Amino acid sequence: MPTSFTEAEKQQHRELDVESLATVVFRYLKDNPDSEPDGQDFYHSVDGLWNVLFPGERGGRSCSDYTHLLEAITLLERRGLVAKDICSYPHNMMGSHKYYIFLTSVGIKSRIDDEVILLVDKPEKIVGALEQRVSWDLDPVVRQYYIESLRAYQKGLYISSVICLGAASERAIHWLAESIESYSEKYRRKIETRRKGNISDLTEYLSHSVIPMIFAIDEEFAGELKELLDGLGTLYRKNRNKAGHPQSIRQSWSREDQEILLLQFRRYIATICEAIGRIT
Repeated sequence: MPTSFTEAEKQQHRELDVESLATVVFRYLKDNPDSEPDGQDFYHSVDGLWNVLFPGERGGRSCSDYTHLLEAITLLERRGLVAKDICSYPHNMMGSHKYYIFLTSVGIKSRIDDEVILLVDKPEKIVGALEQRVSWDLDPVVRQYYIESLRAYQKGLYISSVICLGAASERAIHWLAESIESYSEKYRRKIETRRKGNISDLTEYLSHSVIPMIFAIDEEFAGELKELLDGLGTLYRKNRNKAGHPQSIRQSWSREDQEILLLQFRRYIATICEAIGRIT
């Protein structure tokens, strides 16, 4: 069954800004890929969406609603999530034209989480949604590098995105280490020493010697955090090092490769934030 909206929800759509309405439209298209109101396979007519999303009124729906909807669709189109097609149906001698839209391959693969379209919305909005989810402000350096990594990815600068994500990961590990230093006198000196060395030594010490002890009361969480630091933390570091020698990575690094790592980074940084929250 196609998604339907109550009259109250339709009324609320009028109050949304373009960004928020675009998310509503995109979510509807994702949930109803084959339920075009006019029955045109995977195509959705703009008129059909207008009827689905906005309240009916005597004499027809508001022209301002239609304009608002077109602005939201244009935003989705600019971000590569939908494409327009114009079809002609000769209902009368003059002919009748309708605009149709459909999900692109990028739109089909894109995910919606925390009311943002991952990897497509504005980087600040994506990072802000993550901060709301974990109820924690990211370390300023982590936040900035994460934003820059998303921005570079969206512009097709995948090597730059790799480097920024590696920097965000490294700072996140130092952020965790600093929090543990403040929490436990027992580990302070050893952590200070390793923080002055290389990141791989610090990561290994935290993962194998500190985390299992500090979070011993919750072995499942300790295991997850250790796994993320050993796995993704190491991967982000190695990829950043490779990106410093572009000839070794440029030919093989793709949009899809970086897309996966950026999506995984949300879980990675959220878990680090949870760990910091538990000890502060």
